[in-house]
Amino acid sequence: MLISRAIHIENENLNLDKDAQESVPTHSACLRASFSVMSNSFMKYFSLTFLSIISFMACMESSEPTLERIPFKIPFLLCSSIPDSINNELFKREFMTGGGPYVAGKFNFQDTVDISNKSINELGSEKRMFDNSWRTNDSLDVNGFEVIPDYHQTIYYIPSSDTSNLGVYPVFIVNSTMSRKVFLGSDWNACGIQEAVNKENYSVWRAIECNGGDLFGDDTWSVIVNPQEFIVLLFPKYEGNYETDLRVRIRNGESVYVSKGFKGRIDQGQFRLHPDVKIIVNAESVFDFFLGASMTPTDTLKFQ
Repeated sequence: MLISRAIHIENENLNLDKDAQESVPTHSACLRASFSVMSNSFMKYFSLTFLSIISFMACMESSEPTLERIPFKIPFLLCSSIPDSINNELFKREFMTGGGPYVAGKFNFQDTVDISNKSINELGSEKRMFDNSWRTNDSLDVNGFEVIPDYHQTIYYIPSSDTSNLGVYPVFIVNSTMSRKVFLGSDWNACGIQEAVNKENYSVWRAIECNGGDLFGDDTWSVIVNPQEFIVLLFPKYEGNYETDLRVRIRNGESVYVSKGFKGRIDQGQFRLHPDVKIIVNAESVFDFFLGASMTPTDTLKFQ
């Protein structure tokens, strides 16, 4: 009886140990199942949150205005500040002259441009005097402009007297890129000249103007030209019976732009300096005067 009871108790203890051993894996399995459920829930939550963020960012990007690339079209120019009673005439020159194209304003792409006093004042408010910070700004550049002359338009803009204005034609400095550009000037002028083909001298391009502007002087300014904006320059339109090809050279910083050629008229004497004007140049100053253009040999132009 005692032996039997001892065996029974021992069996019970064995059963208890067995149950305890069996309960351990069961508890571990429950933990694994719970962890698996939690992990799956976390992954679903994380995935939904991540997708929500991506969707939100996509909506934000799509809601931001994007600049559409628009081709430049030459606008019609007028000047509302000039009265109709003014007499109109072209520039009369018998020899090479100096100066520089007049800067008439900055505009957005549009079909009609009014180069009145208002446009000049608006450009003046954007000028940055003595500011060369663009040189160290990687997002700004003096390169990449288009230079587009329109000799067919004549605007009688430059006063020659109280009753007469002289005719000019526009040259458009166009930013058709998707990045900002910088344009430089001095006083109210840009740095530029006109050239013409001398048909009596092997039909080569020769300067008919010399540059009078200084891009590194005290009056130097810079202006930002945004995408789909342009600067209007006004070059003198000459009276003469010598029909030939013309083009313009424009210096912007260290870069020189040369336009395509176009038909025009000048006085043939404009290939030469006035006999009383003597210029002594070296390799550096000849570039400043003529921006890389060739000159007609003359006794009044000396090289050091």
